Amino acid sequence: MNNNAIDELLSKWKQGTLSEKEKKVLMSWYIRQAKQQLNYEIDTAQFSKDLQELKNYNFKSRKTKIRSLRPYYSAAALILVFISFIFIAVYYNSSTKMSSSDPIFSQGNRAILHQINGESVALEDFKSGDKVINDHFTTTKIDSGTIVYSLNGNHKQIPDYYEEITTPKGGEFKVILTDGTKVWLNNKTKLKFFISSTTAERHVWLQGEAFFEVAHDKDRPFFVTTGKQKVKVLGTAFNINTNDNQIVTTLVSGKVAINSNKIILKPGEQSITHDYTNYKVSQVDIEAYVSWKNGYFLFNYEPLSEVLSKLGDWYDVDFEVEQDLGDEKVWATVSRKRNLQDALKLIEKSGIAKFTINKERRISVQRVK
Repeated sequence: MNNNAIDELLSKWKQGTLSEKEKKVLMSWYIRQAKQQLNYEIDTAQFSKDLQELKNYNFKSRKTKIRSLRPYYSAAALILVFISFIFIAVYYNSSTKMSSSDPIFSQGNRAILHQINGESVALEDFKSGDKVINDHFTTTKIDSGTIVYSLNGNHKQIPDYYEEITTPKGGEFKVILTDGTKVWLNNKTKLKFFISSTTAERHVWLQGEAFFEVAHDKDRPFFVTTGKQKVKVLGTAFNINTNDNQIVTTLVSGKVAINSNKIILKPGEQSITHDYTNYKVSQVDIEAYVSWKNGYFLFNYEPLSEVLSKLGDWYDVDFEVEQDLGDEKVWATVSRKRNLQDALKLIEKSGIAKFTINKERRISVQRVK
């Protein structure tokens, strides 16, 4: 297959117009090139998932220099290089040895629902289709990681109800509110949310990290309160992270106003708030901040300390850094469904650090000499 044919398929892939036949041709070409370049076997099913995740990735913004590959085709080069970083830690026959032979996985869809009657229930104990029916509303678990709220009877007679959901380390969950708003909760997160639809405003309170797709209702604005920040939206998609003693709001689509219109974010912009008056607004690569919602870690030239913090929270492990690694940066992506060892091998392949998994889920981190 010549260069022009590959360039045409890549263009269709970016535009989302590939036919099934063309998709198979492009995937076969990628797999063949990757095998020739890196000499490892590829799981084609996982490859397809990772390829889809990278479809809208802004490769032009990458600054990392890659020395190990010589691209065959200019249009495909950056994509193939990036994909190689996904698979090299998983399929390459590495000489790295970790003391723990048992793969460490996150526990995935786990959350505690704190109900209005004072009871707390573990949502992972519910089966898909299970329901909790109250006088005025019903809670239904529609799949392993999602619950949906629906109102019963005459909506005008429903009191103002609020419930709360929390996720532990290594846990995540999705909540669909009575107005249709969708909220994805990352690990170590707490969300207090409304059930009644009669109030003039819709209010939720967040600690941790969540991604919101707010149902549009021009007459009833939606507010997210996070410590010293209050975000007002009418209908939009955005991510909020309240960890690390700051509040990071990243807007994907629509428009949001922060703290009584002191900041108005546009799509692709991010604000960092430390208090009511200290703001920082910048244009960012949003994929790096919302990839967790789609099941990926995407480390966009990120400090190793922050990478280890995220991995520690997701896999519920502790890292012990034995030497000062300075401001070493990590540039990589890996599925959150993979085990921890895969993610650590990926970092080791970059030459930044090496890891030893000890007992009691403690991991030693050392500089590569």
